[in-house]
Amino acid sequence: MPKGSIKWTQELRRILYARLVMEFGKHGTWGLKNYPKDQKERYQEVLTELASYFSVLTGERFQASAVDQQVAWATTRQESITKEGFAYQFMMNKAAALEMGFLTSTELPQYMVTQSAPR
Repeated sequence: MPKGSIKWTQELRRILYARLVMEFGKHGTWGLKNYPKDQKERYQEVLTELASYFSVLTGERFQASAVDQQVAWATTRQESITKEGFAYQFMMNKAAALEMGFLTSTELPQYMVTQSAPR
């Protein structure tokens, strides 16, 4: 687990991916990687709504760009990660996205290489 305080909990990630599925369907149906085809404006509105909701819910300040970054971790096909914090974000977002039906197992990389940084 990365050092410092954890702003993003798995419950917040579950809410995020459940909302995206309710609003736009599964990621595999979007037609584009980063947002649903022909719905970029609505996608940005939903990110802003989620950031506001998470801010009220937790008392922490969330930005729409931070919400979008979580989605980017879920949708990346990255196959190599060298930093512990990045590996954590990758795995936690993939897990929540799979659990909420945003991703399917076919959208996961075939393999993953991780390396510990030299100490």
